[in-house]
This record gives sequence, structure tokens and C-alpha cells, in this order.
Amino acid sequence: MILTLLASFLAVPAWTQCVPSGTAWKNHPIAAQSAPFTARFTASASGANIDGVTGLSLSPATDFPSLAVAVRFNNAGFLDARNGGIYQADSSIPYTPGAVYAFRLAVDPAAKRYSVWVSAPGAAEKALATNYAFRTEQAGASILGHWALIAASGAHQVCAFMIGAPAADSDRFGVRKLYASAADGMEWLSAWDNGRARAFASGQSDPDDPWLRGRGRGAYAADGKGIFSVSGPTVRLYIHDPAQARDWRNTETTVYAYRVADGGVPWGGIVHVTRTNHSAIGASETVNACDSRGNGARFRYDGRVDFHKETRHPSSKPTKARRLWPSLPYKTWIGYKLVVYDLPNGNVKLESWLDLTDGADGGTWTKVNELEDTGANFGVGGKPCRRGIDPALRLTAGNDRPGSETGRPNAAVYFRSDGVGENGLLYKKMSVREIAAPPILDKNLTGAPADGRIY
Repeated sequence: MILTLLASFLAVPAWTQCVPSGTAWKNHPIAAQSAPFTARFTASASGANIDGVTGLSLSPATDFPSLAVAVRFNNAGFLDARNGGIYQADSSIPYTPGAVYAFRLAVDPAAKRYSVWVSAPGAAEKALATNYAFRTEQAGASILGHWALIAASGAHQVCAFMIGAPAADSDRFGVRKLYASAADGMEWLSAWDNGRARAFASGQSDPDDPWLRGRGRGAYAADGKGIFSVSGPTVRLYIHDPAQARDWRNTETTVYAYRVADGGVPWGGIVHVTRTNHSAIGASETVNACDSRGNGARFRYDGRVDFHKETRHPSSKPTKARRLWPSLPYKTWIGYKLVVYDLPNGNVKLESWLDLTDGADGGTWTKVNELEDTGANFGVGGKPCRRGIDPALRLTAGNDRPGSETGRPNAAVYFRSDGVGENGLLYKKMSVREIAAPPILDKNLTGAPADGRIY
């Protein structure tokens, strides 16, 4: 895995030695970057309350306005980054003289945006800057060709500066794709980082994204920087083609979720349902009972993971429950993937995957649960959607599902939770993607389910 990650970096100069700052600009050329890329380095401050800046520019920097991207050890003793016309920070990260901090930057020159993550010694990575704008004076810059450093007071040093490209098998958020995309398959990616804050309610679509619709009893808001907050007793987010021309088949669905405040409803949490037409076409989930069926997976508030098959709304049957935590952790970005695909033998495979690195290097994904639905082991004893329909029926990717009222039983996927407090659950980097079937697992991933508790 380590060798693979190192090999993913481009063959461009890497400054493995340390470069100290001074009162004069020190510039270093890099291969010109016009596509999204990653920059990494470590840095330390020589003293407290210095004013040391490291940044990226088109040409050699001659003054601070030359920098499109800038991170700083500021004179108040904290780390921050430039966002348009000001320095600010998403997280309060104080620095200690002499301590070495690891920086990771994701930069999109075309969008003129960047994000920064920082790891303090012995600590988990934190987001310092999320989707910040290039410095105001560099709003027209679409190519970056240098990195530079300077200290207006005190000094700092930068080591092992490297430029890399996002892995070919990652999405636009840099999150690793576990399985190959289907040829001509659909893909939806959240647009919560488009710079426009907005809110909408149940029964409404995202004003900037007609594919995403709120239902249930909830309130939904995007901050424009990539974070989406939900509130309400029954949060429901549906993702489907607004033109109703295409349906989801074999899918890999991803989200990072952050628990803030809720009523602790045991079955709430990070929950996703696939292979359904639950409210996608029709006025209510109580209409078209057989199309309310769906395959779901849960990272529950009570610390368990399981699968559940909705056999007729609101009746469902869970299986493969396993405890991962005493309860779902608060204030931790939890990466979740649900993969659902048909097997050549006609059965349906479901897999739940977990990442606790906040997507570092695409995420360290571990399979924590899996199930092969044979048609006799999932949904058994559930409430049938119609007389004569077996509730354990395999929910395959085809439209010929017995009982389907619309003939489109796979039109939608949806995320849900229950008993969520005000802005009590946060999402980011959400995506749904159709995958080839049967898929081939990325050889660098942990393909066997983890045993026992992992937290």
C-alpha cells in the first residue's frame, strides 16, 4: 500500500531537504499545475508567535499578493490559511515551537479553490481550510508553477515538499473508488462546495442540484464549502434522475458523516438504502408498496452495523448485526460506503466499508460487514408488499421485479436518519456511482470484514 501511494506522486522535483525561511522570498519551481493536484510538506516554527508563510504561485513570488495559496504560522500562535482577502481557519490549531506539522493541500487551479489538512505530532489530521478561494489578487490564476516561503518575523522551515496528482481511481473529492465504474454508468456527486450557501426543506430539491431532494420531516442546508447539515425527526435525502430517464443498478455509495446532536434513536445514524423507488416516483412512500422495498445498510447510533431489507414501508428486517463501537462516535468524520451488486449466480452482494482517516490518501477503507442475499436469508418473515410476494425476494438490478407498480423499482437511492437535533448530523463528499458487475476489488484494499470492535 505504501509503495503504491508513493508511486502515485508525479515525477516532479521533491525537496527532501529542509528549507529555512528568512525575510527574503525563497522560491522553488514545480512542474506547472493546471489540473487538480495534491501538495505535501512538513513544517516547524523556530519560536512562538512568528509570522511565517508557505504558498503556491504562478511565477516566483515577490510579495504576499503573488501567492494564490498560502498557509501561515501566525503571530498569535495559531495556523491559518488565506481565503480570498483574509486569513482564517476552520479549526483552531495552535503551534508549538520546534514541533513538526504535516500539511496536505488539495488544490484545483481551474476552480481557484484549495483545502488544507494538518497533522500535529501524534494527533489525527484536522481540516484547517475547506474549499478556500485563491487570494483575491490571484483570482485569475489558473496555473501554479512555484512554491515559496518567507517569514515577516521569526522563522520557520519546510521539509519534504512534494507535488502529486489525485489517484486515477479516486473521485473529485479525492476519495478512493473501491470498484471500477460501469461503462456509461450514472454518477452523482454532491455540489455542496460550489461557493453558494443555501437551505431547503422536505418536499423541496436542492436549489443548485435537482438530483437531490429532501423528504420526511427535516431541514437541509449546504454551507457552500462542502459541508451539508441536516436536522429533524425523520431526515430523508433522495438521489435520482430528475428527468426520470435512468435508474440506479449496481452501485457504490460514499459519504463522510459527523455526529453532533441527536436523540439516540438506536436505528438512526449513517443509513443508506438502495434499489428502491421509495418516493422517487409517486407522492408518498405509502403509495406503491412494492416499490417501497429496498436494500439498506446502517452504521447505527447504538454502535452496531447491520443490513436491513425494507419489505413494505415501514416494515423491514435486519440481519448481520455487529458491534463496532459502544455508540457511534461523536464529532468524528466517519467514512461510509455501501456497495450493492448482482452476482453471476443471481444472488445480490451487499458490502459495508469504513474509513476513519477523513479520506487521507483516498481513505483507508476496511470492509466491516458483508452479505450474499440468496433470496432465503434476508427479509425472511417481513411484511409482504402484496399478497403472494415473498418478502425475502432478492432485489436485483433489473426492472422485472415481481410486484413493482411502476416497472422502475431501482429509480432512487436515499440517505436517512431519525431523531436528529438542529444541525445534528453533517455530511460531506457524498456520491453515488454505478459500478461494473461483477466488480474487481482494488488489490490495495482490505477485503475481509474486520472482526469484533474496532473503536
